[in-house]
Amino acid sequence: MAQPTDNRRGFPEGVAGIPAIRLRVALSHWAMPVLLVLTLLGVGLAYQVDTIYRIDAGNYFDRPFLRGFHDREDIGGTEPFRWTGARAEVRFPGVGAQDRWLLVRLGGHEYPGLADRVVTVEANGREIGRIVVRKGWQEYRFWIPAALQQRGSLRVVLETEPFVPASVVGGEDDRLVGVKASRVELVPMRSGLALGWPASVPLLASVVVATGVYLGLAMWVLRPVWAAAFGLLISAALSWALAAHRLQAAAYLPRLAGGTLLGLLLVPLLGVLARQMYRWSGVAAAPWALRTLQGMFLIGFWLKAWGLLYPTSVAIDLKWHLFQAQRIVDGELAALYRPGALAFWITPEQWSGGAEAAVPYTPFYHLTAAAFFFLPWPPYVTANLLSVFLDTSRGFLIFGLARKLGMSERAGVFGALLYSLLPVTFLLHSWGNVPTTTGLWWALAATWYLVGGWEKLARWQVGIGLTLLLLGTMLYYSVTAAFIVVFLVILLLGLMPSSGSRTRSLGAIALALAAAFALAIAIYYWQYIPAFLLLVRTGKLAAGLAETRQRVPVPLFLWQTLRRLASVRYGLLWPALLAVAGAWLGRARLRDPLVRWLTLSWLLTGLLFFAVDYWVQLVDKHIFFLAPLWALWGGVALDWLAGRRLPGKAALWATYLTLAGSALYTWVYRLSYVRQEWSEIDVRIVGERLAPFLAQGVARLFGL
Repeated sequence: MAQPTDNRRGFPEGVAGIPAIRLRVALSHWAMPVLLVLTLLGVGLAYQVDTIYRIDAGNYFDRPFLRGFHDREDIGGTEPFRWTGARAEVRFPGVGAQDRWLLVRLGGHEYPGLADRVVTVEANGREIGRIVVRKGWQEYRFWIPAALQQRGSLRVVLETEPFVPASVVGGEDDRLVGVKASRVELVPMRSGLALGWPASVPLLASVVVATGVYLGLAMWVLRPVWAAAFGLLISAALSWALAAHRLQAAAYLPRLAGGTLLGLLLVPLLGVLARQMYRWSGVAAAPWALRTLQGMFLIGFWLKAWGLLYPTSVAIDLKWHLFQAQRIVDGELAALYRPGALAFWITPEQWSGGAEAAVPYTPFYHLTAAAFFFLPWPPYVTANLLSVFLDTSRGFLIFGLARKLGMSERAGVFGALLYSLLPVTFLLHSWGNVPTTTGLWWALAATWYLVGGWEKLARWQVGIGLTLLLLGTMLYYSVTAAFIVVFLVILLLGLMPSSGSRTRSLGAIALALAAAFALAIAIYYWQYIPAFLLLVRTGKLAAGLAETRQRVPVPLFLWQTLRRLASVRYGLLWPALLAVAGAWLGRARLRDPLVRWLTLSWLLTGLLFFAVDYWVQLVDKHIFFLAPLWALWGGVALDWLAGRRLPGKAALWATYLTLAGSALYTWVYRLSYVRQEWSEIDVRIVGERLAPFLAQGVARLFGL
């Protein structure tokens, strides 16, 4: 007998909440083979069109296709170019196997008395020509038969005997250079229709992305038909990109497929972890709520990871942070551990005379990131994906906090969704300030652990866990260290008068805070104390604060902050107002001293550092610290709206759709327009498979 189905989801009745069964149903659904066939057909059709593939060596956006070149140069009156090294590579990924001409535009040196360079040209490992490159720009043409491109990609190598300009004419240019390269092109025998098989890697990657999206959505978000529709939409977009922008699409697709698979692997693991977390904290999470949280994580992870994995995407500060991590790999840990080693990054210019030795900026994120250099993929990718994971997993913590504080499951889910759609979370990834993202995650994790284990805090094992989370918060980022200390001190002072049966829990919190603070001082911060006391004693601290404060009146400072909160890229004003409304609607919960003082401590910490921001710019980190609180109480307001009739539901949908639109606009805009130059010395950060040998690791960290 046929099994009854749930008409709302298209799954067998009674099993809609079980991902394993949902996966089995999705795999056996007719939408799966249809999507697979249409994806193969779409990619196949895209490869029946051929065109000219051009890589400009001096173009900012063509750097993913170049290896072994020096920095791009744009001398006035000449075309942009790059010098080759001894062996330079130009890659044409996924172009397909067709008969083509290879056009290479090269220029020789202009140094008298130095012999012209002889360049050997290879295509996919086979020598196709040897040329003498003389002064001035010249174009060279080579025949590339389809047989040389059996796998659908082409790797062109320009090999020459390099020279050092400084040894020829003097000066400081000690690079090993060969010839100047301006442009490399693949020109088909005939543009337009060109029958042929698609390249294997883009074809496989397209199938992985389309079916991965289908399976992910079918398991945690949608019924199979709608999941297949989204998968087909993704497939159509990829097929169009392969037809219209093949080089860029082919370079991006393997990364896109990797990000898709990683998201699919992380979701069930987080589901298992979340169940254990909620069981440990004594809160209920219905299957629908957990499945919704997993779906939110998956979609958020995909959107952010896909954007950061694009070959020319930029996380602005990340290069600097990974450069410091690279210094640790190269044996400079002791140098980075000393006072002020990283503080020049944030120390105000007005604080002269060694003040950076009194401004702590910890190297513990960079110490962690040093491990990224021992993985078989670029550290830049690892750092971005870890940051995205920490950010998108915060929804599980927000839901757990909401449930433990007595809010409904629906309010917890609404709050987690509200946080995941905040445009400012996308903006933070574009900024690339990964210590901030990491420190804020540690702070929220410690807060959840404190609240979730409230009744168990007196147990020594739980107390050790809280101590370690607080220690992580303090060591990974100095600003969140200040936030968490002030937050917990206010919480303890507020709860003490009404402690009663809570005395043991408060004592455990105080002990954990004191232990974490003492450990953080002993491990790292002790070395800043003498310099800070000297700064105070000499009056430089007060003088520096007078110089670094905002140069605008307080009302204008408040107005500027309000405008940032209301801006599209922040999108925080309406969630903040929702939080106020939610606190009013949930005022009965505020009668509980823990709920009341947790909320007040969180809010007062943000307000206190808002005042500090007037004197020492915090780049709105105190506002980012408040975002989970706004999501918590904003979820209560949205839950109330969901229970109203049409106007309430319309306001609910308008809130989420507006935030989603703002977030996507911010993300696409930042990915499209933010640029950052990379030089050849950054190759270990963004290059591929350039990690040092594992055997060198421990010794190199300490310069042994």
